[in-house]
Amino acid sequence: MPHKLPPTSALLVSGGDQRIAVQPDSFCNQYGCQPFPAADRIAFASSTATQISAEAFAAADSLRNRIAEQWPQQSGSSIYKDELARLRAALFHACGLSGAQAPDLIFATSGTDAHLIASRLIAARAYDTQRAVRIIMVNPEESGSGVSAALNGRSFGSYTALGSIVSADCMDLDRLQHELVHVPIRNPDGSGREAAAIDADVDVWIESALRTGLDVLLVLIDVSKTGCVAPTPSFAHALRQRHPERIHVLVDACQFRIEAATLRAYLQQDFMVAVTGSKFIGGPSFSSALLIPQTIAATMRRRSVPAQLKSHSAQEEWPDGWQADSTLPSNVNIGLLLRWEAALCELAALQAVPAQRIRAFLQRFGDAVRSRLHADPHFEWLASPALPRRAAGLTPQWDDLQTIHAFTLYRPGSGAMSGAAGERQPMDRKEVADVYRRLQQTRHSDGCIYMVGQPVACGHSGGVEISALRVCAGARLIVQACADDGHAGADAAIAQAMACLDTVAGLIAAFAVV
Repeated sequence: MPHKLPPTSALLVSGGDQRIAVQPDSFCNQYGCQPFPAADRIAFASSTATQISAEAFAAADSLRNRIAEQWPQQSGSSIYKDELARLRAALFHACGLSGAQAPDLIFATSGTDAHLIASRLIAARAYDTQRAVRIIMVNPEESGSGVSAALNGRSFGSYTALGSIVSADCMDLDRLQHELVHVPIRNPDGSGREAAAIDADVDVWIESALRTGLDVLLVLIDVSKTGCVAPTPSFAHALRQRHPERIHVLVDACQFRIEAATLRAYLQQDFMVAVTGSKFIGGPSFSSALLIPQTIAATMRRRSVPAQLKSHSAQEEWPDGWQADSTLPSNVNIGLLLRWEAALCELAALQAVPAQRIRAFLQRFGDAVRSRLHADPHFEWLASPALPRRAAGLTPQWDDLQTIHAFTLYRPGSGAMSGAAGERQPMDRKEVADVYRRLQQTRHSDGCIYMVGQPVACGHSGGVEISALRVCAGARLIVQACADDGHAGADAAIAQAMACLDTVAGLIAAFAVV
C-alpha cells in the first residue's frame, strides 16, 4: 500500500521557513503565490516568485505519487538521497555539466541558505590559515532578504526548513571576527552607477583587506533585483587570478537569468555559483543549489562540514565525498524535491524554445514595456546598465537582454496628466508597498489578477525615499509567448503586460493629487 503523504499542494509549501507559509484565507504566501495552478493569476513577478503552472504542478504531483509508492520498500532517507541525486544529474544535463569537470552541487532550501553554506565553508578554511574574511557584496536592497545576515554567519528567520527555532545571533560562533561590507550599485537618486566606479570601490576594499591580513569572499551578483550585474565578471576573474589563495568568488545567480554557457563560464573561472529554481525559471518558492567547482571542492571536502549548518542543511543534501554525516542531521524534505522537480520541468520547456525566438520576444517585450513606462506619467523607468556578457568573452544567445524592468511610481497632478512637466510627485516606500499589496487583490476588467516583483528600495527623489516595482519576463511567459511560429503569443503576453501596468496606474490614481 502506498505511503500516506500530504497532497502535493501542501508539500509544495512544506520544508521552508516563514516566507513559504500560506495564509489560510487566501492560500497565498507572502509573495502572493498559491501552491496550485491558478490561471487567473498572471505572473510578471519572477524576480520575486512565480505562480506554479499546470505543467509544473503535474510534474511535482507525479513525483509525489512515485515517492508514495516507493516508501514502503525504502526508508525516507534513502528515497530522498536517491531523488536528489537524480535531480542533480538532471540539472547537470540541462546545463551541460558532465564528466570529471562537473561541480559538486549542494541542495539548499533557499538562495539565502545557499549563501550561508558558501560563507561557512569559506569561514572553515579561515580557521586553517588563521586569517579572518572580509565579505564584499552589493547593497543589501539589491540582493535577497536575509542574505547579508547569512553571509555573516547569522540566522535570518524565526525557524528553518528543518524546523529549528533559531535566534539572530546563535550562529555567531567563529573564533575569528569576519566582517561584511556593502558597495552601492545605484546612486542616491536611484540611477545606476558606472561599472568602473563599482569595480574601483570593490578594489579598494579588497586591497585594504589583503594588506591587513584578511582573506576575501567577493559576492558577484548576476543579476540583482533591479537587473544589474556587479562587480563586472572580468574584473572579478582578474582579481582571483592575481590572488587565488586569498580571494574567493561567489556568484549570486539566484535569479537564474543566465544561459547554461554563462553558468559554465563562471564555474570554469573557479567561481562558486548559487542558483534557485523559483525566480526566472518559474518553480515554486523555495528551491536552491550551490555549485562548487571541483578545484575548490577537492580542498573543502577534506574538512568536516561546519556544524553551524546543522539547523539549515541535511546530510542527504550534500554530494558523496563530503563529511556531512558527521555534523549534519538526517532530514527528509519532500517539499524541496517537488519544488525542484517543478523547476526542472519549466527549465526543460524553456530549453525547447529556439534561442533566436527567445531573443526576438525579449526584445519586443522589453521595448513595449519601456515605451509604456516612458510615456505614462504614473511611472518612471529605472534604467540598468547593459549586461556585460560580451565583455566577459561570451557570445550570448539571449541573456544579455534585460528581463527585469524596474520602475518607480508617481502621483500625477492635473498638469502632468495634460502633458505639463514638473507637477507629478514621487510615491514614498509605504505608498508603493500599499500599491503592491492592493495589486495582489485587484482584478482587472479581464478577470485576471496581475503580479509584479516586490518593491525594492532604490534611493530618493524630491526628498522622498522611493521604491521600485518590477515587470519581469520569466521562463513560463517566454514559453507561452513563443508557442507558435507567428506573433500571436508574443502579442498576448505584451497585451497582458500593458493590462498589468493599467491596473497599477489605476491603483496609483487613488493617491492622485487633486
